[in-house]
Amino acid sequence: MVNLNPIIVGLIGGILITVILYLSNKKETAIAAIISTVPLLELFPILFTKEHSTVRLSRDTVVTSISTISALLFTYIALSLWKMKAYVAVPLGFIIWFVIALCLYNFFISKIVK
Repeated sequence: MVNLNPIIVGLIGGILITVILYLSNKKETAIAAIISTVPLLELFPILFTKEHSTVRLSRDTVVTSISTISALLFTYIALSLWKMKAYVAVPLGFIIWFVIALCLYNFFISKIVK
C-alpha cells in the first residue's frame, strides 16, 4: 500500500477527470474516451487502500464497470439509433446503470466473493 495524503489522491483523480472533460469539450472525444477507459483510472484506488479492503474494492469495481458499460451502451443506442433526446436518454442510462449494478451485486457477486 502506498501511503499518500488523501488530498494528493483527490488532486490526482481531479486532474484526470479535468483532462477528460477538457478534451471532450474541445471535440477530442476519441482521445477523451480512450483516457477515460484506461484501466488505471479504475485500478488506481486499489494502490491506496488498506490490504484487507483490496478484494472488496476490486469486486465493487468490477460491478460498477459492467454496469457503467451497459449504461453507456444503452445511452449510445438511445441517442444514435432511437434518436432520443439527451435529457431522456441520460436519465434512462442512469437508471439502467443502477438496476444492473444492484442486480449484479445482490444476485451474483455477493454470493461468489464474501
